[in-house]
Amino acid sequence: MIGKCVMLVIAACLTASCATVSATSMQYVGSPGQSPTAPSHVQILKAMPAQPHERLGEISLTASTQPSPAVSDVEEKLREKAGRLGADAVVIVSDSLQPIGAYAWGGWWAWDRTVYTVTGRRLVGVAIKYRSSSSAE
Repeated sequence: MIGKCVMLVIAACLTASCATVSATSMQYVGSPGQSPTAPSHVQILKAMPAQPHERLGEISLTASTQPSPAVSDVEEKLREKAGRLGADAVVIVSDSLQPIGAYAWGGWWAWDRTVYTVTGRRLVGVAIKYRSSSSAE
């Protein structure tokens, strides 16, 4: 019985300390529909490329900060969402720490309650599809 309790406590601690990454994507109205791209073929860029391209949509990603996920996990999630939109690349337009929630601690009355903010990483990227040389003319 004690062994089971110890295992449950260890499992709870491991679950509570996991880094999280969640993402949503939104296709722009009027953007050309594309067939999905393999995530491994999606580039991650810091600036808009000079090469002609179409903007397909936005990817909004939220990640924990305590503990922070590995950069590879964040990039994997970006590539996955951009690939679903049919993108060749995703351009990072915003990457910052922001309040993403709050929680209250204390009693029912305002004088003995404290509100704490929860800070998270918020990243926004624009999914793009390169134009072929024949369609650029």
